Amino acid sequence: MKKRSKKFWVFTILLIIFGLAFAGSLAVGWYLYPAYQGLQINQNKNLQSEASILFDLAGFHGAKRHLILFQNPNELRPTGGFWGSLAVLKVEQGHVVNLKTSDVYALDGPSEKMPKIIPPLPISRYLNDSWYFRDANWSPDFPTSAKTALYFYDKEGGLQGEENNNFDSVIAITPAVVSDLLDLTGPVAIDGIVFDSAKFLDRLQYETGAGYRERNVPYFARKDLIGALAKVLVGRVQENILGYGLPVYKIVQKRLATKDIMIYSTDKNLEETYRVFGWAGELKKTTGDYLMVVDSNMAAFKTNKFVTRKVSVSVAEVEKNTLRHTVNVFYQNDAPGFTEFTTRYRTYTRLYLPAAAVFVAAGGFVSEAKAKIPGAADIYKDGEFTVIGGFFALDPKTSGSFTVVYDVPLTQDKVYFNYQKQVGQKDSVVLKTQKPWTIQYLVGDLSYRDQISFIPDEDWALKMVRVK
Repeated sequence: MKKRSKKFWVFTILLIIFGLAFAGSLAVGWYLYPAYQGLQINQNKNLQSEASILFDLAGFHGAKRHLILFQNPNELRPTGGFWGSLAVLKVEQGHVVNLKTSDVYALDGPSEKMPKIIPPLPISRYLNDSWYFRDANWSPDFPTSAKTALYFYDKEGGLQGEENNNFDSVIAITPAVVSDLLDLTGPVAIDGIVFDSAKFLDRLQYETGAGYRERNVPYFARKDLIGALAKVLVGRVQENILGYGLPVYKIVQKRLATKDIMIYSTDKNLEETYRVFGWAGELKKTTGDYLMVVDSNMAAFKTNKFVTRKVSVSVAEVEKNTLRHTVNVFYQNDAPGFTEFTTRYRTYTRLYLPAAAVFVAAGGFVSEAKAKIPGAADIYKDGEFTVIGGFFALDPKTSGSFTVVYDVPLTQDKVYFNYQKQVGQKDSVVLKTQKPWTIQYLVGDLSYRDQISFIPDEDWALKMVRVK
């Protein structure tokens, strides 16, 4: 048998850990634990650290309790999607001690009778007058939203039958991970319902949104399909771990890089390690130029499936040490109409900018969706970032845009434009510069452009240079 690299097995183990979190068995991880014990720290210190962390997640260093959040990008929220389902997983020595999944409304429902928790102002304006677990991921910084999730989980009393509300980590997963597995293993049939990689999310969304009624399934049991599907998927991987090993390795590499898997730890040292590995999903702090465009679906159902977004950034020097940015965010809503799953797209969109950014102007925001009454931009600080945000609405089969203008002071003739991708968003981005500024579009390349287009599946950094 061909010898596999240690890193190959580490990432194989990671996917098994995530997959078995759905399925309720970590037996394969248990059998592979001796391989981890045999790693020599002087051979590969970074790999040893990765292996130690992954096995820590699986409870080999003591029992661990994880809060797992399933994000739906068809109903886009700041961290990647609406938290429609959650799971509580307790593992020890690679075995699942307890696993409980739930619809988020089963957690939120009883708390709606409790005193209201005042939400961030945009939520109270355009969504709810109270704040619940399901809307806890208001910050695009995953560690911040994970902490908020832990607060609400405890405040709302947790899932029934759970012994306590303390967790070692919070893990967010998007449907892209499951789609990749289905692409690898082939379609899966659950009670006559066929799931394949191409239409996994659409099928699951229909069955948990409408189809469950046709099958006479109780409302709060409608998402049990997720667990049943996961058991079959993980079973297939277990049966052919050697054949699926390399593809699994590539899936995990890809989904950690695209942040379709993000991890937050309540242990400060572990959390810092996750940041170093790029697993934490935090807002990137940079000394250069920076932009992140964050959509928040505000009661627009699953309309994001049909919404495309194009971000155009034009950069011009207004004085020697200042660059003026004109950002146009264009949307196309191709939803078929006002249906059970689609409607007018309603988003509160924020631009996260360098702390020193200065607001100049904005146009295209609205204060009321139907009447399209013009609305003002909100400008505030969020940690080390300046934020400009506003409400925007778009009927099915129409397009539209808003524009924000701001200045960023400079101290050098070279600066990196850092574009951070929102998890779950399908962007196309255009960056334009005006003389004397230009874009060095390849590392080490001496040729320059005044415009470059890209479709980011990860975060991007482009070098802008002032040519004398």
